[in-house]
Amino acid sequence: MSEDATTEPGQPSGQIIIEWPPAPSEPRCARLVITRLIAIYEVMPDGQERLLPFTSLAIRTEPDEIVTAELGVLVDADRNRLYANGKPVERDGELLTGTFTFHVAAIRIRQ
Repeated sequence: MSEDATTEPGQPSGQIIIEWPPAPSEPRCARLVITRLIAIYEVMPDGQERLLPFTSLAIRTEPDEIVTAELGVLVDADRNRLYANGKPVERDGELLTGTFTFHVAAIRIRQ
């Protein structure tokens, strides 16, 4: 994947909600979190949540600081984030991606 778009370090580009899958019912599988079942939603200015497909996720925090996440996402030719129905852009045989920093507004368990 081609890394073409980023936000400046320390400059969050918005807020996200991280949604984890429910815990497995089998005790022997309790430690497994299948990352492809994690959903990320960007909180839009009007309060709506838009599904944001991601290629990587790094959650960061320090004591007494706001939780942030660096999120690798697919981007379009203008380096705008692509949402669930966006069409990925390929350049030189690789999908265009970018890394954006977000404030983590919430972490919840899918119901």
